[in-house]
This record gives sequence, structure tokens and C-alpha cells, in this order.
Amino acid sequence: MNYPMSIEATAATFVQSGLFPDMKSEQQVSTLLIIGRGYNISDYDSVTGLYLRQGKINMHANVMASAIKASGKYDYEVIENSDHKCEIQFFRLDASGRHPIGNHTFSMEQAQRANLTKNFTWKQYPEAMLFARCISSGYRAHCPDALGAAPVYVEQHGEMEVDAPADKAPTAAQRAVPKKEEESTIVDESPEKVEVSVRNALLDEMQSWCDTDRSQTVKNVIKLLSDNDLPTDGSCEDMYLGYMLAWVIDSKQSGIPWEDLDDSHPCLISLQETIANEKNTNLESEQEIDF
Repeated sequence: MNYPMSIEATAATFVQSGLFPDMKSEQQVSTLLIIGRGYNISDYDSVTGLYLRQGKINMHANVMASAIKASGKYDYEVIENSDHKCEIQFFRLDASGRHPIGNHTFSMEQAQRANLTKNFTWKQYPEAMLFARCISSGYRAHCPDALGAAPVYVEQHGEMEVDAPADKAPTAAQRAVPKKEEESTIVDESPEKVEVSVRNALLDEMQSWCDTDRSQTVKNVIKLLSDNDLPTDGSCEDMYLGYMLAWVIDSKQSGIPWEDLDDSHPCLISLQETIANEKNTNLESEQEIDF
């Protein structure tokens, strides 16, 4: 892939554009670009589809799906994708055609055992979440070199953006990230595509509740994250963002003004207790889960 700009210049452009509020430093963006270029994916996909967690490279599931299709060495077909189970068959490609190399299945029962189903997106979009888990586990088992030799993982408590597969199989040209104009929680509910972004939904609902501009809304969300001891660098897990989103919606519908909230407000204390309890619940189980 041809990269017309250097890593330093590209990183500076992303940060200075102000269009990516989670990108706080050029060094952060440069790291993602270095990894992404090593995988031969676009700079935009690197910034929006890659992230690091405890030194492990994480990718949105659709990056993996697209990489399998584009590799020329592998392919897959979705056998079943319902709100109960996803099953995918993987193939090796050579001059003589496609050769089955294995099937992978991921079910809601497995998701429940892994304590994933408390996540907001798992509750709202189980088919898309099951596909994401199934394609990622199959990628690691059967196509580990589709994007290089380094192991890759999906976010341990739910993907922030996933495509519900159309005939359940993205084409080689499909990428794993939402386009800029697609910022609502549900972008398109047609059979072809569903995009989910809890982060953008949280910003939208918070902006409506606070009645502020986008810049101030981002500051309000960052303060909320900080007050709950959650990361403010863009690495906050989707699960906690989902709790905050549900809390914002409930508070807005209850007629509680944002301006009236302080550290002693029962509404805010309830959110803090919910997040604290979830952290304690998942602290041990999260270390055991490795998809």
C-alpha cells in the first residue's frame, strides 16, 4: 500500500484536525500508524480500527474479516448467524481452489459464560457481536498470518464498531471502520449493514442533555470518565460507556438537569456504584478471557 505522507506528518494531521477527540498526542497516533503500516492497512483504518491493550494488538472484528478476504490465501463463509449462535467455515486458497480448514462457532451461551452479555451492544445487537467473536477466534486459529505474524485480539467486553454481516460476509474491499458521517447508534438497519458506536451515542445523548456544543460535551464526558476512575485516552471499555449511556438517557428522561449534579447527587452516586461493582465483578474473569 502506498502511503503518501510520513508517519510523523500523518500523525500531526490527525491530531491537529480535531476530528478524532480520542487522539491526544502525535506519539499515540504514530504508534497506531506504525503498527497499521506493518499490517499494510490504511492510515485511517489504523487510527480507527486498531488499539492496544496491555501490549496486545486489538482490532475491530471487521478488520480481521476484511483481511481474510483480501489476503488471497484464505476465505470464509458464514454458515449461521442468528441472535443465538454464529458459525463460520474457513478455507485455504490455492491454485486448485478453496479447501476447508475448519469451522468456528460462538454462541450466546459462551458469551454468557464469559460475562460478555452485560455489555450494552451485546444486548442490542447480539448477531453482530456473535459474528465479531466468531470471526476473531477463527482468524487466530486458521488465518493468523492474514495480517502478519503478531497475535491479535478483539476488545474483551464488546466491539465498539462492528458490521452485521450482509449475506454475512464482507467483500475484500470492505473496511472495518464506520465512515465519518455515520455517527448515530444505528446507522442503517437494512439487511446489508448495521454500525454500532456506543461512544458516539453517548456523545449525542450527552450533548442533547447538557445542551452544549460538541467541544464542551466531550469535556463533560471526559470529566464523567475521570470521576469514575475510567481512562480518558480513548481506551475506555465499551461496557462502561454503555452503562454511562443508559444512565444519561434515564437521567434525561427523568428530567434531571445536568447542572444540578454534584458529588452527593443520588443519581450520580448510583452510576458510580454500578461501575465500581462491575469493575470488581470482572477483575478476575477478564484475566481468564482470551479470544
